[in-house]
Amino acid sequence: MMNGHNCRASYQLGLLWLLTGEAHYAQRVRQILLAYARYYPAYEVHGGIPCNGPGKMNIQTLCEANCLLELAKGYDLIRSTLTRRQQRFIESRLLRPGAAFLCQHRENQLHNHEVKVNAAIGVLGLLLDDATVVDFAINEPYGLRWQLQQGLYPEGLWFEGSAHYHFYVLQGYFDWEKFARGTDWSLMEEGLYERMLDFPLNLLTPTAHSRSLTMR
Repeated sequence: MMNGHNCRASYQLGLLWLLTGEAHYAQRVRQILLAYARYYPAYEVHGGIPCNGPGKMNIQTLCEANCLLELAKGYDLIRSTLTRRQQRFIESRLLRPGAAFLCQHRENQLHNHEVKVNAAIGVLGLLLDDATVVDFAINEPYGLRWQLQQGLYPEGLWFEGSAHYHFYVLQGYFDWEKFARGTDWSLMEEGLYERMLDFPLNLLTPTAHSRSLTMR
């Protein structure tokens, strides 16, 4: 729980620094990143929930990916304020080991978890300028491209049949596109995001209320 709060704070405080220019926000993000970089390599692998896998700062791979993604987003925002030594420390002890761990424990399944895990791997790979890591997240079987191509019903609903999972998956893809849009790694040209975004609109009643989903 506390790791989740810390990791989200690294991104949220980074946004506050970007919006206000107040240095103490960036300083706090720097403290969080350097602390996790100091301790992350020694965290014990634990957990191992079926169909999801273990974590280091968390009990499952999904939560590990979510935390690493938030740390990566915070790092991206304040990287220009860091010395080269600090950047190397964070990248070599947190971002790269985190990417390697997620690559090792990504499950070979069509699932909302794998979308979030792949999104984190891809973002970490872009920040590390490591095309091999990015390619694993995007183009390998069970990567983001495969999940997007295989995981939608014709009308655009995510196959798990839940509005919650539908938007959760979109969140993962949009986190990815914040970094990938405008690069050769983006999946915008697949034309499938539009179907995912159109689907909830098609559920609206004339009074702008949403119909419930009933899978048959």
